[in-house]
Amino acid sequence: MERKELIQATNENAFYCCNGQVYFNLKDLLEGLRNMSDETFAYHCNKSKNDFRNWIRDVLKDKKIARDIRWSIKRTTVVKKIEINLSKYYKI
Repeated sequence: MERKELIQATNENAFYCCNGQVYFNLKDLLEGLRNMSDETFAYHCNKSKNDFRNWIRDVLKDKKIARDIRWSIKRTTVVKKIEINLSKYYKI
């Protein structure tokens, strides 16, 4: 299987996190998720919404990762699923 290039969001489509961080691709997001506070994560991902999933699906156009994290509300789970997909499907 050929690996894909990371999709780079534009400034207007970047993920603007409530803590002031800005993410432009999956690698950026993964690093941000590893370092963000539990409160910041919970603001964007909880039982009523998953902003990370929506951004991955709608902006980065990665339906597989979006599906994989659809019901995840634990940061460690989201990080692990993105790590697995990045290593399998993307040139890093």
